Amino acid sequence: MSTFHRFPLLPTELRLQIWEATIEPRTVMVCFSYKPKTNDYLLYPRLQTCTPVPAPLQTSQEARSHLKGFYQQLYSEQPVELEFPIERFDQTIELPRRYVWFIPAIDIVDIGENQLERLRQAAPLVQRLEVERLERDTYWLWLEAETEFPHYHSLKEMRVVTKCDFSAYVKEDSLGRRWPCAKEGVILIDANGKLKPITLMALVNGKVPDERVGEPEFLVGHRHMHDS
Repeated sequence: MSTFHRFPLLPTELRLQIWEATIEPRTVMVCFSYKPKTNDYLLYPRLQTCTPVPAPLQTSQEARSHLKGFYQQLYSEQPVELEFPIERFDQTIELPRRYVWFIPAIDIVDIGENQLERLRQAAPLVQRLEVERLERDTYWLWLEAETEFPHYHSLKEMRVVTKCDFSAYVKEDSLGRRWPCAKEGVILIDANGKLKPITLMALVNGKVPDERVGEPEFLVGHRHMHDS
């Protein structure tokens, strides 16, 4: 039986508890498309995601109204400044706000190879973040740490998918590199799929990453969204 027809007859308190029981951690994959708005030198990012809206939010008015107390809207309208002007438009283009439902405490926001700047407006809400930095060095840290990390002051976990040797991140730590969360929450993921994920704290304490044996490799390029 796919439909529980007597569900509406249950006590309200019990129904709400059942709706809450549907909440589970998700990885919310986010990318951006860029549209002009009013300025020839500015493009405004629009959030896109291939992660479905949580089903209970679309089940009933009761479920949506109750669960909206747990979920928040993730959105960003941080403009991108251009060096050269784009083609002029004859009229202002009003863009509807795009947002993604997520629960900051349990959901991982995966922005892939996008720069942290793209999510700056929503950064204070994000507690768990995943980024892909596929360069074979840690130069991205110098580019983004000083300007963007301070905006992510609520961050408790940061997953970094990288092709760089993990020892390079240990060296950055020895040079005083500051992260937006504790080192126990910085998780390095080998984009080549040869090593198991490991925290920066474990590496700093001398732990050697375990090799993957008989496990499927981590698939880089698992993101299926395309900018438009």
